[in-house]
Amino acid sequence: MSSDTKNNAMEISSEEDEVIEDFMNFLMIAFMYDYMNASSSRRPQRTYPFKGNDYIFSLLNGQPETMMDIMRMDAQTFILLKDTLLQNGFIDTEYMHLSVEESLEIFLYTFAQNDRHRLLADRFQYSTETICRHIKIIMRALCKLASTVIKPRNQDEIPAKILNDRRSFPWFKDCVGAIDGTLVDAWVPVSRQNTFCGRKSTVSQNILAACDFDMLFTFINSGWEGSAHDNAILVDSITRADLQFPHPPNGKYYLVDAGFINMSGFLAPFRFQRYHLQEFHGRHYSGPKELFNHRHSSLRNIIERTFGVLKK
Repeated sequence: MSSDTKNNAMEISSEEDEVIEDFMNFLMIAFMYDYMNASSSRRPQRTYPFKGNDYIFSLLNGQPETMMDIMRMDAQTFILLKDTLLQNGFIDTEYMHLSVEESLEIFLYTFAQNDRHRLLADRFQYSTETICRHIKIIMRALCKLASTVIKPRNQDEIPAKILNDRRSFPWFKDCVGAIDGTLVDAWVPVSRQNTFCGRKSTVSQNILAACDFDMLFTFINSGWEGSAHDNAILVDSITRADLQFPHPPNGKYYLVDAGFINMSGFLAPFRFQRYHLQEFHGRHYSGPKELFNHRHSSLRNIIERTFGVLKK
């Protein structure tokens, strides 16, 4: 064997030794990393002595202002809400190992303070899985409660707003409320965001709602894509029995804007005429249709005001 061949063989052997040594160093570092992480993961995390029940007790029996600031309701309302959910069987306790008070407190804390689950887990000393599961349980319970709360009152009576307004009575005496849709921000997977982009080019859902003339919601249909048309949501609302749409009594109706179909139970304005309130400032009516549209718009504006209060 020549000297050059021997030198090349020695260089290759030296390079192999360096590769093996680097690989062994890598394995050593990897084992040390796994060992350190394993030992740290065995340390108990939720070790604060101040647990969720203690926090609830301090809120319910502490300063009323603190309870209102954190939960957006007073202690009496909180207890009444809890009792109502339990008495009506709206809470599924099969998968709960927290008290109803704790679960409701966590849910309200989440939406009142807009906290993430990791912060709530540290605040209430539970795992994020426990926090997420109980938030879903309370959310389902409140959705069941909604159908008993969000509903019209006596629709046979003439609303006081119409009865005491000479511009509306007796022409709109059979009106029971107003209906419209509004866009609300939504969180959806990236694969579905295109359909949830509404007319404002933001990811949102289109919510259809009805209200009475006391600015109280009487029906809500949520979850539709921001690109969905208001009339399509209305058709879905009145044809699905599970949504329990409050159909007006015979001869009565809701006020809707020009985006909806004018049909029995739903009174839309005249098309191709001025309609919006700002269009009538300082201008005279060109005919009875514009006069009707102005009075119609003045009453239907109650749903816009109600949406505005909700979003505030």
